[in-house]
Amino acid sequence: TDENLCIFILVLFFIAAISLFDESLELYINYNFMGTKFHTLEERITFLEKNGKLIDVQTLHQCRKERNKYSHEYGKYASWADAENLFLVISKEFNNLGIMT
Repeated sequence: TDENLCIFILVLFFIAAISLFDESLELYINYNFMGTKFHTLEERITFLEKNGKLIDVQTLHQCRKERNKYSHEYGKYASWADAENLFLVISKEFNNLGIMT
């Protein structure tokens, strides 16, 4: 149905957006903290938090956990509100980091 397709697209958006955010943080860390490498998004968020570079760490960790649920738990679906919240928090962090202005 159209509703199921919309839900599927929202889940894909959520997963892809977090992946893009993760890759962006990796590049940001590599550029600004030469030689520093982390294997997971959680490690990158924690590192940037400790260096005072992120605004809303709690929400970022929640989005990361939601992404994991969408990826691994059958029957877990994103909503329009989830997608909007993710877009807003990522945009805010990108602006803060100077990745997107």
